[in-house]
Amino acid sequence: MIRMNKNLAADQKTTKNNSEFPHAGTNKKEDHMKHFTFKTLAMMLALLMLFASCSRTSSPHARRAEFNYTSSEPVSGSLRQTVKPGENIAAHAAANGNTTRSWDSQSSTGTNDTVVNAVWSDNTCTVTFDPCVPGLPAKTVTVSAGSSVTAPVFEREGWDFMGWDQDISKVTADMTVHANWDRHPMTPVEIGEYADSRVVTVHTDIGTGTGFFIDDQGALVTNYHVIEYATSIYVTMTDGAIYPVNRVINFAEKYDIAILHAEISGNKYFEMTDNITKGENVYAIGCPLGFLQDTLTSGIISATSREIGLIDCIQTNADITDGNSGGPLLNQYGEVIGINSYGFNVNGASGLNLAIKIKMLGQLDEAVNFTLPDYVEWWKMQQEQSYYFTSIQDTNKFNYSIVNTYQSVTGMPCIASADSIYPSEDITIVPDYYRWLWVYIYEYTENEYKAYIDYLKDIGFVYEPDLSDKDATGSINVYYSQSMQMYMQVCVTNELSDWGGAYVLICPCY
Repeated sequence: MIRMNKNLAADQKTTKNNSEFPHAGTNKKEDHMKHFTFKTLAMMLALLMLFASCSRTSSPHARRAEFNYTSSEPVSGSLRQTVKPGENIAAHAAANGNTTRSWDSQSSTGTNDTVVNAVWSDNTCTVTFDPCVPGLPAKTVTVSAGSSVTAPVFEREGWDFMGWDQDISKVTADMTVHANWDRHPMTPVEIGEYADSRVVTVHTDIGTGTGFFIDDQGALVTNYHVIEYATSIYVTMTDGAIYPVNRVINFAEKYDIAILHAEISGNKYFEMTDNITKGENVYAIGCPLGFLQDTLTSGIISATSREIGLIDCIQTNADITDGNSGGPLLNQYGEVIGINSYGFNVNGASGLNLAIKIKMLGQLDEAVNFTLPDYVEWWKMQQEQSYYFTSIQDTNKFNYSIVNTYQSVTGMPCIASADSIYPSEDITIVPDYYRWLWVYIYEYTENEYKAYIDYLKDIGFVYEPDLSDKDATGSINVYYSQSMQMYMQVCVTNELSDWGGAYVLICPCY
C-alpha cells in the first residue's frame, strides 16, 4: 500500500484546478520572472544604442565629414558625409550671390572625423576706365566674372572718342583700360566758342591785357609787362564774371611771362603743345585797345622761331595789337602754342607779329608764389634800388624799372651823374647819384664791371654789336632787352676831364 504525501497531493490538486481555470489566479514566481525579463531587455536595448552611438564616432570602418558653411547656406549636397577611411571627401558646390567658396581642408586620408570650413571669395571683377584727360577722374565699374561691362561715357571738347585699349566684352579679372582719342581740326567758329570760357581780360590799375587758364584751379598765363608795377589785378570772363587775382605764382621779366592765380575753381582751361609747323593755321585771341574783349584774328605761322634776346618766339601774320598781350595763340585744334606779345608796324611793314613759344614756361625758375600784396612790396623794393629809364626821344620822360643800379649789384658807389654818355668837356656833371639825370658814373674795376655785365645778361639784356660804338674817348657797348624794350648803354673811358683813371658810364634808356 502506497501512502501519498498530503501536501504534495494538495499541490497537485491546486495545480490541476489552476490549469483548468488559468485566469482565475497567478503564480507569484512566474510574475517575478516576467518582470525580470522585461527589465533585462530594456537594459540590453539601451546598451545596444550606446554601442551604436560610440561606433559612429570611433568605428575603424567609417568616418564623418562635417561641412561648415559659416554664414552662408549650401546650394547642393549634404552638410555631412560619411565615408570609409582613405576615401575622398566630395566638395560641396556652394555660392552666395556674387561669391563662391573653397574649403580650407580637402583631406582624403585618416580615420578621424573632420570639420571642413568654407572660405568665401568674391566672384566679381573691377574695371577701371581711365579717360586719359587731364583733370577728368577715372571711373570704376564692378561686374560678375566672365560677363561684359558697360563703359561710362566721357566727353572731351575738340576730340573724338575712338574706343578703349583693351577688350571689355568678357571680363575675367580686375583691369584698367585707357581711352583712345583722336583730335579733329576745328573751324574758326568752333575755335571762338571753345576759347570763350578759357580766355580772360586782365585788368590792372595801370592798364589792360589778356590771359588764359592753364588748369582748372584758376592758374592763368599772361605777359609780365601786363602786370608790371600793378598794385591791383582782376580778370573778367566773356560772360562778364569778375574774379580777383590773389597771387602771383611765378614771373620772369627777362622772358616777359607771368603766371597768376584768380579766385576761381572748376574753370575750363587750354591744353598746350610745342608742336608747330610753318604755314599751319593759327588764331590769336585778345582785347585790342584794352576794350575790344574776346577778339579773334586768324593767320598762319610765318616762321617757327625768331629769337628776341633770350626769348624764342613764333612769327605770325595773325594781328596782335595793344591789349592782345598775354592772350593765347592757338593751333587748329584749340591748343595753345604761344603767348601773344608783340606787334610791329615799322616802315610800313604789316603782319609782323610775335608770340612767345609756350615752351618758354619751362624756363621759369621755382615758383615764388607771392600774394598780391607781397608782390607789390617786392617790386617797390626793387624800384628803390633800380634805374629810371629815360626816353631817347624826350629826355624829360622817365620810366620805372626793376633793373638794379650798378651800386646795388657791385657795391661801387655812384660818384657823379651826367647828361651825356659821350665824355667831353661840355657835359654837365653833378656829384653823387641824381635820378633825374640819365647818365651815372662809377669808378672802374674789372671784376665789378664784369659782374654787372653778367647781371644784365642774366635778366635778359643781349649785346647789340650793330648799335655799339667805339671812338677815341672810349667804347660804348649797347645791351638791349626785348621783354622790357629797354637799352643799357655802358661806356668804359679814361677821358673824363681832369679826373684821371678809368670810369664806367651807364645810360639806361628806352
